[in-house]
Amino acid sequence: MFPEIPLVPLIIAFAANFVVGGIWYGVFSKPWMREVGLDEATIKGGNWPMPAYVVAVVGAAVQAFVFTLIVLWARPTGAGQTLLIGALVGALAAFATGKHHAFSRKTWTLFAIDGGNDVFGFLAMSVVYALA
Repeated sequence: MFPEIPLVPLIIAFAANFVVGGIWYGVFSKPWMREVGLDEATIKGGNWPMPAYVVAVVGAAVQAFVFTLIVLWARPTGAGQTLLIGALVGALAAFATGKHHAFSRKTWTLFAIDGGNDVFGFLAMSVVYALA
């Protein structure tokens, strides 16, 4: 059922996804903090929850693993198809989160920030597989 997993691209895809998230939320830190009701003092102080970082690492690892399986099962024939898979899976992830944002009465700004991270994270992973 499971194809042989190429370990090196999987690790690089995980790292690419995680780095994109770090850069993304670094760029959008101020509007993101405003939208979720946090401030820099809380985040930089001792009150910031370490479990959030653990969830981020585990989440990026699970995303990389599942995305690897999707790419292996889809067997794209070129970089264009691989990038399309990344864009489609990113949109799927973004709108899966988006529906929760809508019912939680979160703003469109927060949806754009969080969903954009999903799209670009999966696109980054697709670049890894397009070049592999």
